[in-house]
Amino acid sequence: MATRASIEVTFEQAAGGIGEIADNLGLWASRTAELLQVLEASHHQGVLELAAALEPHNTALSPELTARAQSGIEACEADGFDFADTDNDLAYVLYWMHNLPPEFNEAIQANSFLRAIWPAVIAAAPLPIVSAADIAAVQKASALPGIVLASSDGTVLGTNTYEQFDRGWLWTIVNRYLNWKDGTADFIARPKPFTPIQLSPRADTGTTGTVKIAIIGDWGTGTYPASSEGNGQQAAEVLTTANSLNPDYIIHLGDTYYAGTGANRPPAGEEKANMVDLWAKLTTGFPADRFFTLNSNHEMYGGAYGLYEDALNTPMFAAQGGTTYFSLEYKNWLIGALDSAFYSPSVTYLKGGLGPMHEDPHQYEFLRDFGAYATAQGMTTMLMTHHNPITTFADGLFGTLWDDVTGKGGITPDYWYWGHIHLAAVYSDNAPIWKQLNLTTPPKARCVGHSAIPVATPWGFSQPQHADAATWWASTPKNPPVDHSNLIAQLALRIKNGFGMITLTDGDILEEIYDQNSTTPVWCSST
Repeated sequence: MATRASIEVTFEQAAGGIGEIADNLGLWASRTAELLQVLEASHHQGVLELAAALEPHNTALSPELTARAQSGIEACEADGFDFADTDNDLAYVLYWMHNLPPEFNEAIQANSFLRAIWPAVIAAAPLPIVSAADIAAVQKASALPGIVLASSDGTVLGTNTYEQFDRGWLWTIVNRYLNWKDGTADFIARPKPFTPIQLSPRADTGTTGTVKIAIIGDWGTGTYPASSEGNGQQAAEVLTTANSLNPDYIIHLGDTYYAGTGANRPPAGEEKANMVDLWAKLTTGFPADRFFTLNSNHEMYGGAYGLYEDALNTPMFAAQGGTTYFSLEYKNWLIGALDSAFYSPSVTYLKGGLGPMHEDPHQYEFLRDFGAYATAQGMTTMLMTHHNPITTFADGLFGTLWDDVTGKGGITPDYWYWGHIHLAAVYSDNAPIWKQLNLTTPPKARCVGHSAIPVATPWGFSQPQHADAATWWASTPKNPPVDHSNLIAQLALRIKNGFGMITLTDGDILEEIYDQNSTTPVWCSST
């Protein structure tokens, strides 16, 4: 990788007379070096997975890819890189940076800042390992009927919309630089004192004594052209199915793609088109003050402008008062929703956290008030965040979120729902992470991040080393089942998207997870 000194030179040559860059070469070099190292490490990790998946289809290609990726990983390790920063969504961005598609070139040339720095970014960026021939091999393997190449968490190694090789993920990097240049939307703090939003059954459903909340995660894909992976209507089908079950409230755990942009960022208007407008179209007749949505890494790529200006500024999400964290109360239940993205400790917003207390004391104060309120009234607690506080396979912590909440915030919830990982899983009370933390009564931990992105069976859960991670994970085949008894792990079934549902009564909860287009739960558990 280029050194900081060499990056400074390329920035100086590229920036010309733009004072904001020329006066702060060291700052831009530092930011670029950090981001490019994350992209490089993500690329090597992704290539290792790709090489293993391609092996049955191209044995000559796979060993070469594996050797080059392993060499790159060793170089990153020698530099002390923390691989927890790597991001699947960004694994092949390096390829598209060096093979810039026309729409990205147009956006870069239209912005004087991007036009000035982009040559320096590309000059500093390591070359990708994958080639056009490798992408062609992925396309060929992706054409297999009923099965796909997939990472252990169910990430689809394909070339269609929102799959690993989708060039659209490059918008996240374009917008990351714009965040450094122009800043992000302002974080809005909730007013004092701590006042939970009181929940109630919908008058039009005729139910009493219970509140039903639908939970969708990573939903903001919009609809898109049909391809071999499906009809492009996953998000619409999930929300339509959830709405048909007459929930009293719907909560989105965050993520609008590619960068949750508002009108001021390229590509303009993703938050409105892919989330707000589609949501409004599919929930006609639903009371408008019963929706909530959280901040996320993909909304943060767009500076959270789309979230604040296009989502929270609409009547649909008015109940949360223009803030990205809030609390909900029903009988003996207290739910806290947090913004785990705005102060993310990761350069790519990948890892969740609440940030240094001196930068944002508001959510820590909120959590302490939340805990005191629940304790005083003997309430059962639940948290909802976009990011996962633990790793995908529950064998470690992920980011600072767990420590921020349980340490500085002083609350260990009874239940914790999150998205971010594009799968659905019910984590085990015996998962390794709880033993590491010496928790005899861990939170009931659930991931619901599979509500729209194309997904495959998360085969890692069935590996012996992860046997205690989860008691259930989503695995309903999307297409007619095929015989996969002899498939290697990386060839997985495409599975259906879905959503969660919790039904709260006084002292009890029914948890359910549903597939798209089905009103029969695929998992449920009641206490």
